[in-house]
Amino acid sequence: MKKTVSTIITALALVLVPTVFAVGCGDGDKNDADTFKVTVVGGTLSDGETSGEFEAGTEVTVTATVPEGQTFVNWTEGQTILSTSAEYTFEVEYDITLTANFSGGAAAQSGLWILEAEAMNLDDFYGVGMSGGGQQDGAIQGATDNNIPQAAKDTLNKTDSKGQPYNAGYFVGFFNGDGTSFTFTFESSQAVEDATLILRLGSEHGDMTFDPEILTIKVNGVELDYEPFTVTGEVNSYGEFADYEISTKIDLLANEVTGDDSLKDPDTGEVIIDRPVRTQNTIELILHKNNYWAGNNDPTGGPGIDCIKIEADSEIGYTTIGSGENAQPKDYWLGGWPEDYEKDGDEIFILERVGYVEKRS
Repeated sequence: MKKTVSTIITALALVLVPTVFAVGCGDGDKNDADTFKVTVVGGTLSDGETSGEFEAGTEVTVTATVPEGQTFVNWTEGQTILSTSAEYTFEVEYDITLTANFSGGAAAQSGLWILEAEAMNLDDFYGVGMSGGGQQDGAIQGATDNNIPQAAKDTLNKTDSKGQPYNAGYFVGFFNGDGTSFTFTFESSQAVEDATLILRLGSEHGDMTFDPEILTIKVNGVELDYEPFTVTGEVNSYGEFADYEISTKIDLLANEVTGDDSLKDPDTGEVIIDRPVRTQNTIELILHKNNYWAGNNDPTGGPGIDCIKIEADSEIGYTTIGSGENAQPKDYWLGGWPEDYEKDGDEIFILERVGYVEKRS
């Protein structure tokens, strides 16, 4: 099976945590117990409670509590989509946690949204550096690199869009060489107009001034005609990272389901996990020839990429998990749906991307 190595989440995990899944199941474990616990996030059981104990084989109905201004999306168990109906009835077979997912509206945070570079899909990324190259997750630098100055580490973004600890100080380096490109991919639950794009960058080539001829910025395939900006830094050593606001406003596309790409067992044809194909937004950075890397055969120097930030006057309604005060914005690409799995007899191990490592769960 293909092994994937990069991209994301709202909480960074740097370890592989194995949990056995039965085919077609999410995070529950079947056993011989007489009763099982059902926990509901973003909704209630038929008695109005959010959890309860039920005998094996009991039919249980859960009902989503849709926040004002939001739209119900689906019920999920872990990454597995169980139903797209706000009222869902199922037979209890094991301990299970069901989460109601919503899009748009008041529970989705407005204002600033942060997408970490090291949380994006790095499968196709290849860059060069002053003393070697970096590709895929090997291009990620930061907290654990002895050659990165502490001043640079201290200025890396370390929180997600809710102000919670996220990446512990990592960025994508090796963004050098004519034609080197990096793409942020993510979903928005509603169309957004005139948003502000902010790049958080650092430099190991001294002060670098970028314009559309040196650094192409494409939003959903359309090049931005922006005013030049200067990234300050050190020579041969990363300086402090800082935010650089792009002068041209951007528009985002609404998240819409456009097809199906369900992950199926090739032996049985059984769907292991539903994977809807959705409209996604892309923000691509493409580096061109410049003289910021003097003395080399390919003197094209680029910045270290920490993250991008998107800011709008109106609410940016990214897809959320849960509801109300417990709503957690899925403000990243999230690695798409799990792309692979391992099979051991009747047991399925779903491979999920968590942070910039692959999680076997």
